[in-house]
Amino acid sequence: MRACKSKASLILLLVQQRNTRALSFQTTKLNASTASKQSLGSKTTTRNIDLNKVFNPLTKRYIQQTGDGNKSSKWYQFMFVEGGNISHNNSLTPIQLKELRRWRKDNKKKEHRKSDNEGGNSAGVEYPAYEPDLSWQHIKPSIQSSIACDEGDDENTELPLMDQLLFVYKPSNLLTLPGIGPEKAVCVASVVNKWLSSSSNDTSTSSAKGQEGPSLVRRAKESVQWYLDASAKSNQPKKKKRKRNANKVFVPRPCHRLDLDTSGVMIIALTSDAMRITSSMFEGKRVQKSYVALVAGHINLDEEFGVVEYSIGKVYNNTKDVNEFRCFIPTINDGGKNNVEDTSRVISNASNVCAHREEPFVEGSLRTAKTEYRISKKFTIKMENGKKAKYTRVNLKPLTGRGHQLRLHMAAIGHPILGDTLHAPNTISKATPRLCLHAEKIEMEVLASSGSEGGVSMERVKLLATSVPPY
Repeated sequence: MRACKSKASLILLLVQQRNTRALSFQTTKLNASTASKQSLGSKTTTRNIDLNKVFNPLTKRYIQQTGDGNKSSKWYQFMFVEGGNISHNNSLTPIQLKELRRWRKDNKKKEHRKSDNEGGNSAGVEYPAYEPDLSWQHIKPSIQSSIACDEGDDENTELPLMDQLLFVYKPSNLLTLPGIGPEKAVCVASVVNKWLSSSSNDTSTSSAKGQEGPSLVRRAKESVQWYLDASAKSNQPKKKKRKRNANKVFVPRPCHRLDLDTSGVMIIALTSDAMRITSSMFEGKRVQKSYVALVAGHINLDEEFGVVEYSIGKVYNNTKDVNEFRCFIPTINDGGKNNVEDTSRVISNASNVCAHREEPFVEGSLRTAKTEYRISKKFTIKMENGKKAKYTRVNLKPLTGRGHQLRLHMAAIGHPILGDTLHAPNTISKATPRLCLHAEKIEMEVLASSGSEGGVSMERVKLLATSVPPY
């Protein structure tokens, strides 16, 4: 009897300790969230969580995000084998298969009704109030390889210093730069700058850990002198100093943009030199970006890999009194460059996706656009009623940087991106609670500092920054 009581007391003690730890975790999480709301405004969505873990409502457990490389992981099993879910707000969220099925049925009947063609918010639906998601994160890039300068390389080609660049994960529903109005002041630029200047006791940002932010700024400033010392020792020509206002302080900011509802990896310049050089590299197509998207239906093109090439420009919308991005898909009778085979691929004739004549486009806005695609996997999910819903996971690489390029090109070939409220039919825009477009990788060349007995040296390397897609 005494042994039974002792065992029961031990079990009770363990349960109490577990509950205490759970309560402590929830309290810490709540305090960080409350502090963030107080510092950045009440209309925010904040989560002080580990972005690499996703909650499974069915098992009440967390799953580690591992990407598509680890085939033995639970994440791979859920996302690449079973399918039918995405990660939203760090919880597994089912794709609305009924909406996919309805869209597929409409396509089979070829009923391109006006309400379906106009799609989501292009039909006049108001956007929800901006509630920024502050679950951004600092990403540490990896050096892929050293690059030897060939004789044909231009020695005067400028490269940014690795220590002057910051790579971050931008969540969906967070602006890159401030929008119009005080309610849209919270953005990637503002929250990252707050973190970079944060003190060790500041927990008001989702990623602040001690002095990590300020230490990165100090290192960026120190790297300028490292570069000058390394250039002097290697007899390389020093950079010409540009005339600047001595009183003007550079504020770190993004070198490029991601749409509000697109998530993924971004580059922040910590110095004016890094901003100037990296921006020039984007313009010269010396930075490679790759995305992962979920699109409606199965992409049944001739090959698993190919290129979509339709020019993109702006068309005036009389109803909303704004210019909107559209694809130009010329018909054969218009004397377009597309041949019969290319034109026959186009399934969507939606007014919010394309125009078949040049006249509607704003003068000077029409520019060439190219997107590489590679089919990752085709999913066929069986529904409760026995019917099947289909979608495709596709890797996308924009070879040009036009507005809404990836959305428009996927919609133009008849496979709009899930959750797209701008260029997809209403059925597809409601299939997922967010746009299923994620910037997975950024590759570029930089100069990396390395210590040696003779001091600091600079080495030309290829850098890779990655962010695991939420599906």
